[in-house]
Amino acid sequence: MIDVSAAPTINKGSGGGSGGSVFLKCARFHGKGKVNANGGQSSLESSDNGGGGAGGRIALHCKSSRFSGAMVAYGGNSRSETGGAGTVYQAKNQSERILTIDNNGKKPASLYISNYRNVDRDGGRTWIIMGYRTVRV
Repeated sequence: MIDVSAAPTINKGSGGGSGGSVFLKCARFHGKGKVNANGGQSSLESSDNGGGGAGGRIALHCKSSRFSGAMVAYGGNSRSETGGAGTVYQAKNQSERILTIDNNGKKPASLYISNYRNVDRDGGRTWIIMGYRTVRV
């Protein structure tokens, strides 16, 4: 088992930490087990307003794989707002590439984004931005 998940928060009212990152590069990836990069749970007391931590990132680059275990990067639990899902990326044998974004059935507190210009109160989502941008300093 490889587990880089965040621990639950210990302070009342605090949000959970984000899951960590795992980068695996190998010729063959075989076996069973788990690779976890889950976000941390916030305090679940009724007065808590901290959100769950976002899921982390897992990347597997290999030539062949017969791995039958689980790779997960779920967001952390919270009474106010669940953490957004992390990502699991698998690149096998130069042709098979899979990006998985799964939050284990957890949904954002609000189903719709009311104002795209101000998303600071929008949690529990995973944003995918296509393309690239060059930043010059």
